Amino acid sequence: PSPSRRTLARFDEEQQTLFTISNTPPLMHWPDNSNPMNCAWLLNMYTWAEAAPNVDDYMRRATPILDQLETRLAAKPASSHFFGGEVPGIGEIGLFATIDLIVTLASTALNDGTRLHKWYRSIAALDGIAEYLSSRPQLGAGVQGNPGSLMFSGR
Repeated sequence: PSPSRRTLARFDEEQQTLFTISNTPPLMHWPDNSNPMNCAWLLNMYTWAEAAPNVDDYMRRATPILDQLETRLAAKPASSHFFGGEVPGIGEIGLFATIDLIVTLASTALNDGTRLHKWYRSIAALDGIAEYLSSRPQLGAGVQGNPGSLMFSGR
């Protein structure tokens, strides 16, 4: 446990892999900003008029990764809600943040009833994350993102 007696998030090879998937092309832009059409930039860096025409192409590149994640989860026991078993690891938290951006960008990115969708809902319901999601600035609130972006202005 941590000094505050909270269980620390697990970190192992699988969690490192998930963290890497969540932060590199085609989903994201790290380590060298070589992927400017990533979910974070499409939501925040471009006006929605500039970003919207690129969402379908982004989803064509992202969907095979989402499918691979679904396959990884499908290989786990049905009772397991997380990639790491009964508790999520640090890589899953990073992956959730990226997939949350993807779902904001393309609401149909996760199919209802899939293991990945169930995983997403399980992470979203965790103590601390659920509170954050309900209190963070909402899409189109004019608080986050560049003016004119989907994050800042909404659709």
